[in-house]
Amino acid sequence: MDIVASVGPGLAAGSLTAQQNALKACDLLTPPELQAAVGGSVSHPSGEARPYHKNPVVDHDGVLYTCSEVAGTRHITIHYNASPVTAQGKKFAETGARNAEEELRNQGYQIQNKDVNGSRCTTLLAPANSKATAVDESMLGTACVREKGPYVVSITVSASSQSDLLPMEKVTSLVEKAVSRVPTQ
Repeated sequence: MDIVASVGPGLAAGSLTAQQNALKACDLLTPPELQAAVGGSVSHPSGEARPYHKNPVVDHDGVLYTCSEVAGTRHITIHYNASPVTAQGKKFAETGARNAEEELRNQGYQIQNKDVNGSRCTTLLAPANSKATAVDESMLGTACVREKGPYVVSITVSASSQSDLLPMEKVTSLVEKAVSRVPTQ
């Protein structure tokens, strides 16, 4: 589970200004970079900007930029939180992620966490012999999160099975490229 996964409950409808900036997350990686790492032809990106407001899970207002793409059979989701994350916000997100992870483990999901070159990575696979999932199928796979100053970038590459799982090191490489393009504060 990544930090931005905890933002959900506070999201509000997008404004015109947010829609004009919707492709910010899609600008962080090029189609050739995605294709080289993930394989398969890359589809046209779909971007979204969603303002969110302070709530019990998030300690500040901000905008979450999301980019959804498909490369071959895999779905790629890039999140870019353009608002500074505070220490309290990190604590909220980490607590929420730990609680969600524990619940998923109890339901039989296979979860592995690892720090790779300064990124926090997680693999999430559905329970064996189960077609029912408690999470959105696009969340199954490998996700890596990295911070640059007060900003957070996460990338999730979907997988349908253990054999389809993209290694954490490849996703970390993508996150490193994306973070290098995030503006400095």
